[in-house]
Amino acid sequence: MQAQLDECLQTSQSKSLEITKKTEIVTQENEKSIQEKEIDLIKKALDKHNGSKRLAAKELGTTERKLNKRMKELGIN
Repeated sequence: MQAQLDECLQTSQSKSLEITKKTEIVTQENEKSIQEKEIDLIKKALDKHNGSKRLAAKELGTTERKLNKRMKELGIN
């Protein structure tokens, strides 16, 4: 009986670890797609305003300083 309980506990822990790993993968994929969308949004605003960060920032509801910081974080030149 104890062996069956130990086996059940081990299986449960294994499944829990597997679920945790899969959750991390999904979270990373969702985060990546959000960043990609943010990059697209910034680039579109810059294109619309002929590269003017001031106007793009205004359209995006932020300041030019914050936009510059975010662009640096996202690797946008």
